[in-house]
Amino acid sequence: GRTLAELEIKRRTGALVLAIRSPEPAVANPYSSRGGSGDPAERLLLANPGGDVRVAAGQLLVVMGSKEQLRLFGELLGPALVDVPHEDRITAPARETGLVRWERGLGRHPAGGPAAIGNWIYAPLTGSDVMRLPVDPVRQPPLPTLAEEPKKPGRAGAKKARRTREESLEPVKLDAAGRVQMAPVPLADGVLWCTADGLLVTLQPADRDWNRFEFTLENPPAGPPVVRGRSIFAATTTGDLARIDLPKGGRNMELVWHVVLPTEPDAGPVVAGNTVVVSLGDDGLAAYAADTGAELWRTCLPGRILAAGGDRVWVLDRVGRLSGFDLADGMRREVLCLGPFTEPVVNLRTDRLILASPQGTIVSLAPRASRAAPPAAAEPAAAPRGTGGTPDDRMPAEDEPTDPAAPEPDFGDPDAMPPA
Repeated sequence: GRTLAELEIKRRTGALVLAIRSPEPAVANPYSSRGGSGDPAERLLLANPGGDVRVAAGQLLVVMGSKEQLRLFGELLGPALVDVPHEDRITAPARETGLVRWERGLGRHPAGGPAAIGNWIYAPLTGSDVMRLPVDPVRQPPLPTLAEEPKKPGRAGAKKARRTREESLEPVKLDAAGRVQMAPVPLADGVLWCTADGLLVTLQPADRDWNRFEFTLENPPAGPPVVRGRSIFAATTTGDLARIDLPKGGRNMELVWHVVLPTEPDAGPVVAGNTVVVSLGDDGLAAYAADTGAELWRTCLPGRILAAGGDRVWVLDRVGRLSGFDLADGMRREVLCLGPFTEPVVNLRTDRLILASPQGTIVSLAPRASRAAPPAAAEPAAAPRGTGGTPDDRMPAEDEPTDPAAPEPDFGDPDAMPPA
């Protein structure tokens, strides 16, 4: 057989070979050993194989990749490849220790990555269901304090509402209203997911039950929607970019603005501060204001957006270099060689730039403190609301969603740096 380097698996398929397990020899001599611990399992399993390792008949290859990458991998190696799918189970390790706390069957294979949101885990299933399970299957979650109720005439002020009904700890199948291939994300006090045909669905806790709201993008999403506060930013495969808000007071999602992109995007948007950046494939990048949807800048340099934070948006260009674009004007400020970190990770949740190597090394880079801003000009005299003289005229009213430029609460990075 040929070596891994000769097969060029990474270049031809994009998949990553994590380990190779060789078959046990027909006749084993237990008295012979050439170094090592002598454990047969150690001699049969090779982790992180190098390019000089030869692929032989009967070996089991542990491979990581997307469905398309695994399909190409199967075509490359032919019928000798045995596909071993992940079991229809969900495993919950403790975040601090990595020890498995519980494991449970889903009944069907997952269609997208599960997400732990609040006290619940949401796992998209094949078909059109989302399975909801408790984070702690043996303890009733505390009754949460819900969002503030809107003020009503004749009342001294708003009160906090609390749930008055306990939730079942049994798994619940939720109607997803379509096929869900992307992991759900937190939105306000609840959860949001997007179906393959572009339907946004959110569940928000109410006094006695859950409120369900839906909003259609009318076209398939180009990538995962991004949530900032109560605002949702989504791009479609047909060239639409929109901001949808979830107002307070139990109202349905509303369209705030919509723009038609110059061409079809190749991924979902990335949001940093008041800037929404979208990759337009070979046509480069485009940036829009998160509050109004106005175009801010465009650049013809193409690439895959990895992360945005501080005053930079980080892009992997077509030749594998890391480029840093200024969020203010779209100018390319840095061009860096990734070296061994050839496995970049797209991060839409935080401002961290995450890089990884095929050997398993992962690096998380936080943005430096933003450069000092020029002295602010003297504030103009206050203008009456509605005259267009203040930023408030471009933002939602008091009872509507908060400013999308505010950073999203971090649900996934315990080491996130505190704001400056």
